[in-house]
Parts: sequence; structure tokens; C-alpha cells
Amino acid sequence: MYSFGDLTRPPGRHRHIGLVPQWDFLNVVADASRREQSYELIMSAEITDLLWNGQRVSGVSYVQDGQKQRLEADLVVGCDGRSSVVAERAGLRSRKFGVPMDVLWFRLPRLATDPAGLVGRLSQSSLMGAIDRGEYFQIAVVIKKGSIDALRKRGIELFRQRLHDGLPWLGDRIELLESFDDIRLLNVMLSRLRRWYTDGLLCIGDAAHAMSPVGGVGINLAVQDAVAAGRILAEPLLAGRVSIASLRKVQRRRWLPTVLKQAVTRAPRRYTGQHCRGRSRAEADDCRRRAQAYATFSSFTGDSWLLRGDRPATRTCTRLRKASLVGLGCSFHRTKPQMRPCTGRFRGIRGDAAAGPLRS
Repeated sequence: MYSFGDLTRPPGRHRHIGLVPQWDFLNVVADASRREQSYELIMSAEITDLLWNGQRVSGVSYVQDGQKQRLEADLVVGCDGRSSVVAERAGLRSRKFGVPMDVLWFRLPRLATDPAGLVGRLSQSSLMGAIDRGEYFQIAVVIKKGSIDALRKRGIELFRQRLHDGLPWLGDRIELLESFDDIRLLNVMLSRLRRWYTDGLLCIGDAAHAMSPVGGVGINLAVQDAVAAGRILAEPLLAGRVSIASLRKVQRRRWLPTVLKQAVTRAPRRYTGQHCRGRSRAEADDCRRRAQAYATFSSFTGDSWLLRGDRPATRTCTRLRKASLVGLGCSFHRTKPQMRPCTGRFRGIRGDAAAGPLRS
């Protein structure tokens, strides 16, 4: 077992790191939102289409408990993930980049004698991670892109053997995986919308830019998107009219950290073709395997670079350096702007059941 990072001295005000399941984090946010008098959270609802007033998005239609509903809004914010219905219905075009992997997710019980925290296995042939969730492990196994059908044909026995070779301390608990029905496939995507907005609509998070699913990259950028959008759009919302220019400001604010984060993730694959060219066949094959392993690792972890900004007044990023934390991106504004209390009424629609896990 090897250490590849030192997280004992994280910078910043809060000197600790917490690994929190995404659905637990969202439940905390949902509970906090219920205390706001001007906010209403609609649970177990599925967005099906957009409402239009001429060329402007004026709301959404959704299904709740089998009943079709309509919700009018001054602004629709699409946060519905990498397969965004909102972005698709609005006709926002996406640019997609090649990704070498998919991820298999499943749970196995945790024993008191098991390793604590985050446990991983990295080799030329496998990449696995086990996240300590208290009473169980949330386990991720990285597979070659599009290889799930071949794995199913080989049978669950071979997959269990692969898991035993990588994480042997799991022991007999591996037998609890009776079939691939106990395993969820995450189709890993790396993409971003060319334009995140149209009149009356803004997409943020994975709906605007699909990122690596592991390492906190996607959720970190999504939260930063939400903070930027809130700061930029609060005044226009209070005035009762959000212009396209205001929505464009949000994308401009968040474009640079998004592009750079994705570029670093893509860099090893782009490097492979140039660096391995002109070598013997055996050397080229070995070169590609090594570069592919690094590309998969960097995609899985979300890379290890942190972009730091200059003074807030300049709004320029000037220095690229190794990070002690991953998935942070740029922070241009370090002081909160003056904002009046909100008097409008807002509604949030969340598609997952209250007690169930979030499915991105």
C-alpha cells in the first residue's frame, strides 16, 4: 500500500476533509431549504418538457405521482445532470470528448476490522476504490468504455474473482454479488454545452458540463456554478427580469475553470498519440498501455491540479501549481456582495425519492 498525497495540512479556514455521500449532502440542503419562507421543494418529480412564451422559456412541465403539472417561472435553472432533459428540450448543443472508462458501483457490508476511510487499488490492469460509508463500503470498479456487455457474457463469477484479486480483504462478502443486477453502471461522460443558456433558462453543473464522477470534481464545480449564478442573478431576479446578458455573465465566470479541468483530464489521451508515434510495435503498445492507465487514473481522480487566481479585481488566473486538494477550480471573489433580502417565491424540483439515493 502506497501513499500518493499528503492531506494532513490542507490550506484554508476549515482544515479538514469530509467524505459525504451525495444524497446525504442533498438531504442537508433540502432540510435547510424548508426553513426558508419563500422556497418550496417539490419531491419525487420528473421534468418532462419546457414551457415557452414565444422564444422565451417560461417554466417547466413535470410529472408527480402520475399527475402532469405545470410550473411557471421567471427563470428555469437546469440542474438535472449529464442527461439533462432541460438542455435537450432547449436545443442547447453539447461538445463531447472521448473517455476511456465506465464505472461499476455497488455496496458491500463493512466490518469493524476493515480499513477505514478511502481504500484503493491501482495497477496496469485494474482500478478500484472502496469508500467507507460507516456500515457499508461503496465500491467503484473502473472498466474499459463500452465493455459491460462483454463482462456480462463472461459471468458474475469472473467479475467476483477480479474483485477478490484487487481487494482480497473483502473475503466472502464478494459472494453477496449474485448477478450484475446488483451492480449499477455509470456511463462516464466528458462534455460541455457550447452555450449554457437561452432566454429564460440557465444550465449549471453536470447539465452544462459533465465531469469525472469521482473525486468530488463534478459536485465541486456544480456548487461553484450555483454560487456564481446566485451572486450574478440575485439583483436581476429581484427586479423581475433576467436578461440574456446576465445569463451570459454566469457562463463567462465559470467557463475557464471548467475548460481547464476538462483539458487536464483529456491531456494524457491526446499526448498518447504523439509520444508513442515512431516506436517499435512492442514499445508503442507498452507506451499506450501506460498512457491509458494514467488517463484512466486522472479521469477517475479528477486530476491533481489546482488553479489559483490573482487579486479579485483582475479576474485572471495566473499560476498553475500542484494541489493538496482536488476539484476546487478558480475563486475570483472572496468577499460577499451586498444583497437585499429576497422577497420572491422560488420552487425547487428534485427528482429522486426522499429516502432513496440520488441517481445522476
